[in-house]
Amino acid sequence: MLEKFFYATMITLLLPILLGISPFSKPQSLNFQEITWKNHHIQNTFPET
Repeated sequence: MLEKFFYATMITLLLPILLGISPFSKPQSLNFQEITWKNHHIQNTFPET
């Protein structure tokens, strides 16, 4: 039970950081369009070979 909570917290904190979004800028809400755009932009910048 505690491990699931720990991993959920890590994912919640680390994912926005990895995506370049501050987890504190939009508390309890994520702009999924912004996340999708950032992922698309990253894929265009570093295309898979």
